[in-house]
Amino acid sequence: MRILVGLIAIVSLVACGDDGGKQGGDGGAEDGGGTGDGLPIDGVVDGPVDAMIDGPPGTTALKVKNYLAWCTVSVNGAATSIANIQTVNVAPGDITLVAMRKDSTFEVSGNLWHHTNGDTGAGEPGVITNAGDPATKTSTAVVTVAATAKCVWVCCPFKAVPPDTEGAGCAFPTDVAEQCP
Repeated sequence: MRILVGLIAIVSLVACGDDGGKQGGDGGAEDGGGTGDGLPIDGVVDGPVDAMIDGPPGTTALKVKNYLAWCTVSVNGAATSIANIQTVNVAPGDITLVAMRKDSTFEVSGNLWHHTNGDTGAGEPGVITNAGDPATKTSTAVVTVAATAKCVWVCCPFKAVPPDTEGAGCAFPTDVAEQCP
């Protein structure tokens, strides 16, 4: 009897298995009802993701591009990441962004933030903390996110070599093209 019950359970599981979203699905692309990209609906996505992620109701996608991954970046108080792109679903309002150099090859200097509240067209330095210690020096910028998706970008230049006072590699638009067209 136990064998029969176990066999029925296995057959039921196989018969009711995953149909790939083709029958009675969630409205995803597989059943013709929408985008259905299969990605999580919230949280941070690290890596080269250019498509916006469906977020929970009342949130907006904020894409933060880290030029060539030369910085470590924290978005809205989350852990830092060296990902080229972070797409985070946030509640509309002011979002805090923090950048540090990735390693001793780079530095926090110049107008490293773009499309943030303090950017008037050529980037902004943000608010600098720990200026005397390159290993812990940070730049904090703020971006106001509304109901439509937003993109910002940051670039931590190569460490300055005296007599230069600022590093190279991030001058906009001579070194780096617009990252959020």
